[in-house]
Amino acid sequence: MKSLYDWIKLQRKTLSNHAEMVKAFNYILNHWNALNEFCRVVLPIIRICAFQ
Repeated sequence: MKSLYDWIKLQRKTLSNHAEMVKAFNYILNHWNALNEFCRVVLPIIRICAFQ
């Protein structure tokens, strides 16, 4: 997740503040804690359910 965070921050610097992608990146960064929690808690559960 750290490498994704760093990549998003780097990409944002190369784009205009008005670009749609910057809005998407900002959304991700504004919800970063929730995204991390989802990846930590929910994704392993989904993987377990998918292989049963």
